Amino acid sequence: IQYIIGKTEFYGAPFIVNSDVLIPRPETEELVSWVLNKIDLIHKPKEQIHILDIGTGSGCIAIAIALNQPKINIWGLDKSAKALIVAKKNSQLNGVDVKFINKDILKTNKLPIKYDIIVSNPPYVREKEKNKMKNNVLKHEPSMALFVKNDNPLLFYKKILQLAERSLNPKGQIFFEINQYLGLEVLTLAKKYGFKKTELIKDVFGNDRMVKCQLD
Repeated sequence: IQYIIGKTEFYGAPFIVNSDVLIPRPETEELVSWVLNKIDLIHKPKEQIHILDIGTGSGCIAIAIALNQPKINIWGLDKSAKALIVAKKNSQLNGVDVKFINKDILKTNKLPIKYDIIVSNPPYVREKEKNKMKNNVLKHEPSMALFVKNDNPLLFYKKILQLAERSLNPKGQIFFEINQYLGLEVLTLAKKYGFKKTELIKDVFGNDRMVKCQLD
C-alpha cells in the first residue's frame, strides 16, 4: 500500500517511498529511540555530535534522528544511487540537513571522519529465511537491502565493526538492527573486534533485534 500511494510515516514524520527503498518498519523506530536516548548522554558541550547512518535507504533513520536532535552533524551512506535520490527528497521534505554519501560500504577502506555514533540497519535476512517472509515483501521490496548469503550472514556487521574500530571517537558507539536469530553471533563478533561493552535488546515483539557496541 505504501508503494502504491508513494508515502508512509516513520517516527511521526512523512516519508516518500518507492521500490528503490525498503518500507520503514516499527522495529527500526525502536532503534531510533535507543540512539536518541544515548545521544542525550554524550557530553560534548562545545562540539557537535557526529553520526553516520550506514545503509540509509530512504533516509528514515538519519532524518528521524536529525528531526529530534537538531544540534548534530549526520551523514547517510548507501551504495544505491536510486535510494539516495529518495533519501534526499525525504531530507528536503522534512527540512533537515543530512549529508548523503554514495558508497558501497563493503568496498570502503576508510570512513571520511571520526564519529560519535554509527548506526546501521544492514541487509541481514538469510536466503534460507525467504520462506518465512510475505510475498508483498519478496515481490516488491529491493532484495539488495534485505538478503545476505546463508554462509556469510554477518558480512556487513564485520565490515562496519572493522571500520568503526578506527573511526569512532573515544566512547563512541555502534547501534545495529539485527537478524533475530543471530544476536549472540553479533555480540561475539563485536568482542572479536575489541568492543568490550555490548548490549543486546529485544523489540516490541519479543525478538532479539538491536545491539549496541562500545570500545571502552
